[in-house]
Amino acid sequence: MEALCDLEALLQAHNDAWNRHDVAAFVETLSPDAEIYAFPGTLQLKGREPIAAHFTQLWAKVPELSVTVAHRSRLENHVVDEEVLRINGQEIAREVTVYQVEACHIRRIDTIE
Repeated sequence: MEALCDLEALLQAHNDAWNRHDVAAFVETLSPDAEIYAFPGTLQLKGREPIAAHFTQLWAKVPELSVTVAHRSRLENHVVDEEVLRINGQEIAREVTVYQVEACHIRRIDTIE
């Protein structure tokens, strides 16, 4: 892991973009070949363009959707978040998300729902 990468700032930018539903800023936090997996290792999306298309559709369907981090742990270039999903402030789900960071971009996301 690079010493110059501020993981907290990267993840904050990622979550802020998610909550603004700002697709361009959201995918900018990802590496070009980023992968999103559903536990236990099922590839769901790969690459910025498919990820952008997916989240554009999701946020259009559910414009009130937001995420907050209830707890964060870090081990080298991995960040583990317990996340709370909300619609209009009401909790609808909790999940654990593991972020793998390379070259100061999110390379892989694993979600446990």
